[in-house]
Amino acid sequence: MSDTRPEGTRRVWLTVGEVVAVAALAIAALNYWESHQERLAEARRVSLDAQAQAALVMRGEVIDGGRALALAPIRSEQVISSERYVFPRAVLADPVSLSATRPEILVAWLAPRLRETLGGSRLRKPGHIGLPLVIETSYVEGGEPRSDSTLYVLGVAWRPRWLTGPHFTLTGLALVRRSITGDPSKAADAAWRPASSGSETKAS
Repeated sequence: MSDTRPEGTRRVWLTVGEVVAVAALAIAALNYWESHQERLAEARRVSLDAQAQAALVMRGEVIDGGRALALAPIRSEQVISSERYVFPRAVLADPVSLSATRPEILVAWLAPRLRETLGGSRLRKPGHIGLPLVIETSYVEGGEPRSDSTLYVLGVAWRPRWLTGPHFTLTGLALVRRSITGDPSKAADAAWRPASSGSETKAS
């Protein structure tokens, strides 16, 4: 049986059918794109979680009455081979390198230049500062050698002493930024703000 509809009517129905088909394809493509984006986001999340779990984070334990800060990784399966401590050059001109025997930071490294940098008037009453440093670490995890370069802040407190000058102690360690690239001395220098770092505290 032949189609007796006018030719113009047939064109309208063909056009509507094409629009429906194109819309169906567009919806299918949109659904696929959204599903693909969700899979990518999940893969990124899993990757970031894995990186965070594998990241090296050092913790500091105050020892010897604040004269030193013993360092160790938070995760026990990470074994330190060596570390290099890079301070602002105004406080310590040359980095300090230590083996894994006992990674630690000594306040004696810092006290002489801190007295000069902070100035006499500020040191006449108790206070504290956050001293930036970059810790470069070589370590082993899962049998594989790894390396890390991270910016931390070292807590330093002081109390005045009339005969011997201010007495400095170390108070702790806090992570600031991971994956330091380039010259670590420049990163430490850029983060050092002696005029505004820390605050003065009342004597207890």
